[in-house]
Amino acid sequence: TQTAPIMIIEQVSVIMQSQVDCGLPEDFIIPVLALRSSTSPGIAYISFSQDNPEEYAFGSSQCVLRVISKELDPSTGECKDKGYEDKYQLEDVELAASGYYLIPTTILLTTSHLTFAATYDSIIEILNVEPLGGTEMPTSPSIHILQLSGLVNGSGGKVLVRCQMAHTEGEGVTQELGICGEQERAC
Repeated sequence: TQTAPIMIIEQVSVIMQSQVDCGLPEDFIIPVLALRSSTSPGIAYISFSQDNPEEYAFGSSQCVLRVISKELDPSTGECKDKGYEDKYQLEDVELAASGYYLIPTTILLTTSHLTFAATYDSIIEILNVEPLGGTEMPTSPSIHILQLSGLVNGSGGKVLVRCQMAHTEGEGVTQELGICGEQERAC
């Protein structure tokens, strides 16, 4: 979250460094390109792969928030300078077996729902999940991706859901659900 109205922070990313080699090489980082107090908060992503999918990786990673801070001219709202790199120590992340999810299940459905809102209201109710990162607000009238997280009813455990939807006028919404969870029965 960026709260200072006279600053803009750019290239916001989290760097995770494992204290020992735990078999999780970094794939990529998706930084937040720019955050102003008016557009805050933002979400940066980091992806890792497992060297050996047959084994659980355990360990602790130090996390550092890295940004480029720039001062804004209050009269124009434009950057005064090229900025400077800032780093902030964050809480360590502990990786344990309980943090792993099963391979996702994908389902293709055509629904009778005529709107995105009716479709994801149904998903939220059935799976007992909540939308993530503002994805409940469609940005296009014809396609939308909804990301959700929650606990499945009946001790199904934690789940992550990715719902890709396409709306066709007069035909309704076609959706592809990708579900991954702690317990196989949730998928």
